[in-house]
Amino acid sequence: MGFQLSIIRPTQGIGTQSTTAVAVTSTSIIAALATRKVLSIQNISDTAVHISIDGTAAAVTDFLLVASGGSWENPAHWCPTGQVFAIHAGTGTKNVVVYEA
Repeated sequence: MGFQLSIIRPTQGIGTQSTTAVAVTSTSIIAALATRKVLSIQNISDTAVHISIDGTAAAVTDFLLVASGGSWENPAHWCPTGQVFAIHAGTGTKNVVVYEA
């Protein structure tokens, strides 16, 4: 009896990285993109940020990115292609870094 091993090589390409401001109300941090294969979001602010990856407005009950480095990256088998929203419960605006390819 034998088995088959498949090696999946990553797709080469150029992505886009941007810093985006998040408000105390649900804020769109990235537009929908049907061809998106990679999405990574990192919180670079001093306040926790919540993100919604299902295309609906963010609430403080969604995915939590802790302050100063909390991050979310799509799993290898799936990537959201819809609009992504974020919110925070602090004051003013806070920044996240978004990378997509």
